[in-house]
Amino acid sequence: MKLIKCYVSSFGKLKDFTYDFNDKLNTIKQDNGWGKSTFATFIKAMFYGLNGSKRSVAENERIKYKPWNSTERFGGFVIFSWKDREYKLERFFGNKESEDTAYLYDVSTGKVLSNDKDWGKRIFQIDEEGFLSTTYFSQKDFSAKSNASLTEKYNQISGIDDSLAVDKVIQKIDDKLKKYEYSGNRGLIPETKKEIYRIDEEIKRAESSLETLKLINSEIELLSQEVKLLELRASKLYTEIENANRAEATTLKKEQYNRLMLEKSALIEKQNYALEILNENIVDIKTVNKLLIYNQELLGIDAYIENIERDIKTLSNIAPQKKKNNFGSSIISFIITLMLLLGGVFTSNIAILPFVLYSMSGIMFAVSLVITWRNAKSCNKTVPDASALLLDQKTTQLNSLIEQKNAYKNEIDTYICAFKLGQISDRATALMNILSVWEISLEVAEKLREVNRDLSALNFDNTENLSQDTSYDICALKAEFDSVNIAVKQKIEELNKKKASVAWYEDIAGKFADFESEKNKLCDKILEYEEERKILSLTSKFLKQAHENLKLKYKTPLQDSLNRYFEYINGQEKPVYIDVDFNVTVEEKGQEKVIDYYSKGYQNLFEICKRFALVDVLFTGEKPFIILDDPFYNLDDQKLSSAISLIKKMSVEHQILYLVCHDSRRANELQIEF
Repeated sequence: MKLIKCYVSSFGKLKDFTYDFNDKLNTIKQDNGWGKSTFATFIKAMFYGLNGSKRSVAENERIKYKPWNSTERFGGFVIFSWKDREYKLERFFGNKESEDTAYLYDVSTGKVLSNDKDWGKRIFQIDEEGFLSTTYFSQKDFSAKSNASLTEKYNQISGIDDSLAVDKVIQKIDDKLKKYEYSGNRGLIPETKKEIYRIDEEIKRAESSLETLKLINSEIELLSQEVKLLELRASKLYTEIENANRAEATTLKKEQYNRLMLEKSALIEKQNYALEILNENIVDIKTVNKLLIYNQELLGIDAYIENIERDIKTLSNIAPQKKKNNFGSSIISFIITLMLLLGGVFTSNIAILPFVLYSMSGIMFAVSLVITWRNAKSCNKTVPDASALLLDQKTTQLNSLIEQKNAYKNEIDTYICAFKLGQISDRATALMNILSVWEISLEVAEKLREVNRDLSALNFDNTENLSQDTSYDICALKAEFDSVNIAVKQKIEELNKKKASVAWYEDIAGKFADFESEKNKLCDKILEYEEERKILSLTSKFLKQAHENLKLKYKTPLQDSLNRYFEYINGQEKPVYIDVDFNVTVEEKGQEKVIDYYSKGYQNLFEICKRFALVDVLFTGEKPFIILDDPFYNLDDQKLSSAISLIKKMSVEHQILYLVCHDSRRANELQIEF
């Protein structure tokens, strides 16, 4: 069988890729990441499909090789020759196996021969696991494992029929053996024994049930009488509690009415007090806040009046008001004015408005003084004395502040006098009291509305007479009533349990004969199961022994081929053995060791030789192609050279696809026979 051509429409990172095969050695040398393993998997997938049953991306081929950012199906075709005819096998894959398609065409006629998806097994006569253990060398898994498919293949070429059927029969027998008895005390036999033990316990309970029934029936009669007495007492207590509740409700209603009336009386008294102070006035909160600001400004005005009076006294002691035009005296006057101005600034710390007026007047006076002096100088006129001018201005400013102060006082005092506050120490306290009384009046009015609503809802007639019977202790009655109810409930539960147990014991006693019969049947089953298990165990043993004898027929040619390949690559002879399950051991100093004792390179070497030996033994007719996905990367230089020489030699009879990433492992020319 030979590969002729393949086309990858889309598969993993490969897209729109075509490759034409030659009949011998096909070496593809590309860097890591090019897609060599992807290409090898594509060839395998064309014949066997994709494994999509695993969860992880690394193990699930369908997920791993589906192109990124694509919802389209992926795949391609491969053209190959088989039994002297050329075929085209086309396969495309979807998100799941049911969406896959596979068609086989006859290249010469172009007709569709089949849409069967299992073409790999039909052509190579081995399943996918067998293919991966022989002609497909993957970096991921070197080991070749024995399986039913490989055994069937060898038995076919050896003339032995139905090997696979034998494997299936042995497996079925072993599976059936597990049903009888296996780990964890599970299976038909131990479970049947458990059932017999359970029935024995049931029989014991049935034997003692009759005596127990007599005792239970007497207890049921006594409990029934106790329940009746307790129920009568509970009914009487309920009537007494109802009477006590009615009396208590009337008492509570009266108490609530009296409490509301007392609260209403207190609120009315508080309301009258507030109305007397307010004197039928409605308080505007904005107006009161404005007057509080005026009162605060009065403190600042008083401070400025005191400063201005001090300034006027100072100015009155300065030189006469008129002098000749003298530049030096003018400068002195200007400095005095500026000092007075600055003094007014630094002594102000209460209210901003008087300070602004005071400062602006000083600045304007200073500016006018300079202008007057310049004009007088240019016209040779007399310059007025600056201190006299400032004295006049200070006097005017003082009169203005006194007028503003009196206006604020009059407005505040007029507003306060409208209320009956009594003796108040200062204006701010009076204004705050007005606000407080106003808020109290509003709060009292709202509470009075609520109390009147509650009284209306209570609908209590004050002339209603209370019950004359006040001897009820309702708390004691309720406590006794609850206690009696609990006792009734407990007695009823106990009674029901007794009745239920009677039914259960009666049922057990009536089934005594059935339990005995069932136990006898189960004992017979135990004997039957033991006999069947013995027969199956012997059958499995003899079949396995016979099957091992069949495998021994192809052990010798497989052993010879393995040693020949190992000696060729290793360069020296070493006793290497293989058993019927393809496990390899090596003789070292008279002792056989498994290959796990050897280096990774040697382990790969043993597996490579084993695979080549399997190809020789299993495919005696039409030779299959071989895929080598860079299997020699762990070999040293000497063994690598021998391995490359070997694949060149094998390419004479086998078509080989050799994928490699390094020039040192490249192979292009044919090697001479060995």
